[in-house]
Amino acid sequence: ENPLDFLAVLKFGAFLAVVMVLSRVASLFAGRVGVFALAAVSGVADVDPIALSMARHGADEIGMSAAAVAVLVALVSNTLSKTAMAAMIGGAGMGLRFGAVSLIALAAAAVALFAAPVVFAAPIFTLP
Repeated sequence: ENPLDFLAVLKFGAFLAVVMVLSRVASLFAGRVGVFALAAVSGVADVDPIALSMARHGADEIGMSAAAVAVLVALVSNTLSKTAMAAMIGGAGMGLRFGAVSLIALAAAAVALFAAPVVFAAPIFTLP
């Protein structure tokens, strides 16, 4: 779509506002798990709103490590939805090729995330 399309900008702004509010609510009531669930659901449509939300509030609400994982969860969710679309539109062969390349990209993202020193500054999950 045209990035200067006013209607598209309004839709994105509304989606961003909803995700930002819901990420705050999810972190207050369900903690990291709630934010991860929101990331998975919102990631189906777009990664940017959860990424912007985590960049803005994630470190304060759930910690920087968990915020980074939430973005990765949204990325995985988005990639799965795009792979399904590729398979539906282009057939099984296209879906498999797209999925294979996407899996390599996701693996690289996960390696980069878990190799970053900031991830090890605070545990993502803590036992009671």
